[in-house]
Amino acid sequence: MEKALKAADEERDDLLNLKGRQAALVDRQRQEKENRSRAEAATKNAIKKVVLLSQHVEKLMLHLKHEAVSKAKAQEAAGRAAQEVSLMRTRNKALNKRAASKDVMIRELSEGAKILEDQLRLMDEKYMEIRTKLDFTRTTSTREVAKHKQESSVLRAKWAQYSNSTTLLDDVGEEESGISMEKSEGWMTSPSNKTSSSKGGVLRSKKSKVRPRTQILAPTKLGVQTGQQQRPTSSMPALS
Repeated sequence: MEKALKAADEERDDLLNLKGRQAALVDRQRQEKENRSRAEAATKNAIKKVVLLSQHVEKLMLHLKHEAVSKAKAQEAAGRAAQEVSLMRTRNKALNKRAASKDVMIRELSEGAKILEDQLRLMDEKYMEIRTKLDFTRTTSTREVAKHKQESSVLRAKWAQYSNSTTLLDDVGEEESGISMEKSEGWMTSPSNKTSSSKGGVLRSKKSKVRPRTQILAPTKLGVQTGQQQRPTSSMPALS
């Protein structure tokens, strides 16, 4: 009996040990499942992270590619800009030289214009002086012409009064110029014609007076340059 009880106790202890081991195995299996599920979840998360990281890397590579292209274009544009800057500097220097030469030309033209204005002012003064002289000469000539016309009218009237011929006084002067000197001297020395010869001499002496003519001086004689320099339009009035 004791042996049987001892064997039963041993079997009971073995059964309890087995139950304890079974419970431990169940707990261990449960933990393993939990660990496995956690590991699988972590693996899935890692795979997702790797996919996202690969996509991000691809985006970065594409961005770097675009940046490299942009950098190459920027360098090319910078080279063109440097060439344009050098060209613009060269053009600017040329334009500055041209502007300086034009400034010198403008200065010379201004000085020439000032000189021409002074000359024009002097010519205006000279013109006014000549105009005054011409007006005085014209007035004097008009008076002298009127005086000589009056004298010629008086002479014609006297000639018509002293001679009964129809010959005009001007025609008589032309005929007398064709008569020889000897006949005229003989006619002048005759006593019967002394009175008429003295009258005719007076008439011829009056007629032989030279009528003064108004001498209009040429522009070159008046000191005005023509053909050499063309001056601007003056404010001087035209001769009437």
